[in-house]
Amino acid sequence: MNLQNMQQIMAQEGIDCWLVYSFQGKNPIMAQFVRPKSMVSRRLFLIIPAKGQPQLLGSKIDHDVIQGLPFQATYYVSWQEMERELSRLLIDCQVVAMDYSPGGELPTVSRVDAGTVEMIRQLGKTVVSAANIYQAGAAVWEPGVLDVHLDDCRQVAQIKDNAFALIADHLRRGDSITEYDVQQFIMQQFE
Repeated sequence: MNLQNMQQIMAQEGIDCWLVYSFQGKNPIMAQFVRPKSMVSRRLFLIIPAKGQPQLLGSKIDHDVIQGLPFQATYYVSWQEMERELSRLLIDCQVVAMDYSPGGELPTVSRVDAGTVEMIRQLGKTVVSAANIYQAGAAVWEPGVLDVHLDDCRQVAQIKDNAFALIADHLRRGDSITEYDVQQFIMQQFE
């Protein structure tokens, strides 16, 4: 995940932070940022500000699992303490992006439950979708990947042309050819 790209998008869109939330490791977006030693059993929050370093908020029960992850961590013991710590960590964040999709339009981004969104709104925050931020961080190609992709496209196009040439040759000769024959020819071309 490209933190710099994500923070740039947040600044452009007037988003103060991205609050990534996971319960019992069920959010694959969180897993792209943190890979704990074992499953986190309680709520885990990653606060990514538009400027500055991300911070974790996790349960004291999960301390041994969270310890050593690449972000500064704060721990809570009770749900009341969790809400207080969230309020403190989000003090400079009025507009908070979360992994949810208004109207369920992008279900692949919708990873936070309605109750957690409501809790953040009750803290006086405006919650918006993190879809654009996630895309800016995850959908970035490393140098050289485009060249490999273009080479693969040329190879696939050539194989398609070869398959149609095979079909044309059979038809010109009056020979029969099945879809299975063409499929097997295409598979051999990829070897």
